[in-house]
Amino acid sequence: QMVDVSLSYTPLSKLQLEAEVPISRTSFHDTATSGSGVGLGNISAWAKYRFFRKVKTYGDRQAAARFGLELPTGKNDAPGQDQINVPAYVRQQLTPINGGLSPHLDLAFSQAGGRFIFGGNAEAIFRSERDGFRMGHEQRLNTDLEYVLLPREYKKPGGELFVIMETTFVDRGTGHPNSGPVAGSKATEYYLAPGVQYAARPRFVVEGSVQFPVVRNTGPLSLRTDVNVLLGVRYLF
Repeated sequence: QMVDVSLSYTPLSKLQLEAEVPISRTSFHDTATSGSGVGLGNISAWAKYRFFRKVKTYGDRQAAARFGLELPTGKNDAPGQDQINVPAYVRQQLTPINGGLSPHLDLAFSQAGGRFIFGGNAEAIFRSERDGFRMGHEQRLNTDLEYVLLPREYKKPGGELFVIMETTFVDRGTGHPNSGPVAGSKATEYYLAPGVQYAARPRFVVEGSVQFPVVRNTGPLSLRTDVNVLLGVRYLF
C-alpha cells in the first residue's frame, strides 16, 4: 500500500512546480515466514512547462514538457534471506524504492471538446543504483479518456461527475544489483483502469479507479501486479 502526498504550485501561467512524498508499506509471506515494513519512498521534484495552448469555445488543447528528479531519500532496508528465502533482487523489490537518483522525462498532450477529454503522455525513467540495486530503466505510455456524465445542463462550476478510462503501457529493462545484470528482471505490461472523478466544488475533487493487467509479460524475478486500487483527494487552496 502507498500513500502519496503531493503539493503543486503554479508561479506562472506556463510553469508548474510539484513535489511528491510517498510512504509505502510492503509485506510478504510464504509457507513458513511472513513480515512487513513501512518506510519513506524516494521524494520527487517536478517542473512542468506548457509550451502550447489553444483555447476555443467549449474546447482546450495543450501540450507540455515535464522534468522530474527522484531523490535517493527512501528506506532501502530489504528483508534478509533468513526472513524469506528468495534471490536478493526479489527481496530488494520489497523496499519502498526502485533505486537511487533517477531523472524522469515526460511529454504530455491533452484536448477537451464538449463532454469529452483526451490526454496522453510518454515518459522515460533513467534509474541509477543505490547500495548496489536498481530496477531497469523504464518507458511508459499513458492515455486518459474522460466523459462528463453529469450535470446534463451545465449552469455553474462544481458537481461534475466524470467517468474515466486510463491505459498504461510499461516496458522495463534489465535490473542491476551490485553492478551486474539480472536475467529474468525485464517486464512488459499493459493495464486498463476504469474510474470516476467527482468535482464536488471547484476547489475540491475526489476520485477512484481500479487498475488491472491486460498484458503482463514479466520475468521470473520481477514482482507482478494483480490489481491496483487508487483513491485520491485534491484540494485547491
